[in-house]
Amino acid sequence: MPLIYLSGPITGTSAREDNWRVAARRKLSPAFAFFDPSLQSPDRRVGYLQSSTPSEDLERLRHGKFIADRNRHQLAKSDVLLCNFLHTKDRVSIGSVGEIHWANAFNIPIIIIRERQGNVHDHAILNAIASELCFNLMTLAACYLECLTRKGNGASHNELIMYPAFVALFLVVLLEGLALLSDIKKPFPRHVDRLKAATVRLYDLISSPPFLRHWQFMRPFFSLTVAKLFITWFAVVPVAAHLLSKAPDTIKVPQNCNWTVELGPISGPDDSTKTPSKNWANAESRCAFLEFPIALPFNWQLLWFASFLFFMAFAIYSIACPGFIKRYPNYTTYLSIGHAVRWIVWEFHYMDTDTDTPDGVRNAVERRLITKKYAEPTSEPPTSEPVVTAESTYVVFRHENQNYRFGSPAENIDGRQRVWEQDVFWEVLGGWAKSRPLFARTIQGLLLSAGLITFYIICENIWAALQYIFRAI
Repeated sequence: MPLIYLSGPITGTSAREDNWRVAARRKLSPAFAFFDPSLQSPDRRVGYLQSSTPSEDLERLRHGKFIADRNRHQLAKSDVLLCNFLHTKDRVSIGSVGEIHWANAFNIPIIIIRERQGNVHDHAILNAIASELCFNLMTLAACYLECLTRKGNGASHNELIMYPAFVALFLVVLLEGLALLSDIKKPFPRHVDRLKAATVRLYDLISSPPFLRHWQFMRPFFSLTVAKLFITWFAVVPVAAHLLSKAPDTIKVPQNCNWTVELGPISGPDDSTKTPSKNWANAESRCAFLEFPIALPFNWQLLWFASFLFFMAFAIYSIACPGFIKRYPNYTTYLSIGHAVRWIVWEFHYMDTDTDTPDGVRNAVERRLITKKYAEPTSEPPTSEPVVTAESTYVVFRHENQNYRFGSPAENIDGRQRVWEQDVFWEVLGGWAKSRPLFARTIQGLLLSAGLITFYIICENIWAALQYIFRAI
């Protein structure tokens, strides 16, 4: 969230004259954060026109040092300094001028609002270091946008170049490695042709990776630890973002603190003014601070969006994935349930009774069973459900104007029943794996989008680490 520092005259003004600060907030987007020094115990007295005791002078000095340290620290964290000099024609705001020079030293954009002519702050130095000059509050929003545009074109110029260059370099290295290690048998007269073939192959892997081509390959993907991390990030981040919305960018831990305590002499009572005797003391600490940044080295909003896409894919998978694949992702799981050999006939029958199964998938499984001679032509009429006999369980179905009988082997000769069961199981699972293609393609698109966003975030982390290493060197 961009932080805007609101600077302007305070000494010798009234609280009513600070209404421009409220107006500035209304002019700009509510997405911005503001720091307003006038709300932090301001001293509006004109000190040089008043007489004061030594203790009052010391207190004024202490207060000035506190204000200077606090405002300089807040200004260093700000993204823009907004300074309003409207209606200050006679007296220079020394504090505001100092804040302008701090902002210039911190390389923070500066917006100055003043009259076009006749303002005492119309000075060559201030005009030169200001990023934008505005002459009324009505044009404040336009000045701010222009200022941000200049800042973005300058400060983040290197990042805009380095990120795409880094990603492009990574892809080139990946393509080159795939080209050199590829098991494509066809000889290529030129290395460029081999690289082109590798590029096509990489595109196929990205657009339709093996683990997303069928339902059976998606199940282990959603069971990975990364899936749990994505869903946890999706659930936790909104709460954490709300709790930390007002947190500072850094945490400061004091060290090596030195304390100074000053005691003043006791003043006797003054009978003429009926002032009682006074004594005074002043305590001051000077500390060095260790700063620990709490900002993440990557765009957490993008990572949350990737986790949202992953969650949507997981929700669709949970609803649309065929029940057969959820129960039996492989033959080993099917065997562990302890079904009888003939039970697979019922699973084949359920492919016909499931209303969501396209006819083409069931017809393909029937064709495969007929080709393997597991289903034989018969004159029996089609059955509404499998028929259970003492020898086997069978079902009669109609395929291309011919009735076929499909049933379990009657005798287990040399393990024939288990071989038959295993083969039929994979045919049924293959049919279910190709069913509901619209949902499968939707999941594939969501996961690929989440993967690309995550890849970009990984590049952000790598780039942040490289920047840290380069600075250390």
